[in-house]
Amino acid sequence: MSTRADTDAARAAQQVQKYAPTWLVIWSLRHRRFEAWQCTDPARCHIVHATSAAELWDLMEQAEADPRADLTAR
Repeated sequence: MSTRADTDAARAAQQVQKYAPTWLVIWSLRHRRFEAWQCTDPARCHIVHATSAAELWDLMEQAEADPRADLTAR
């Protein structure tokens, strides 16, 4: 069941996606978290997730700054 908060989170994910075209960004209703997959290098796809759009953005920036970083556990 979707709530108003889920609708707002989905909109926030769309905003992040708008500014990060090399990423796939979603609000996971099932897990109630933001998720992002980096789509620049098929051999090394970073996957990050967070409870807020701001935290997700920070993790995405970290992944881009250090492509060897292991951020999947976040």
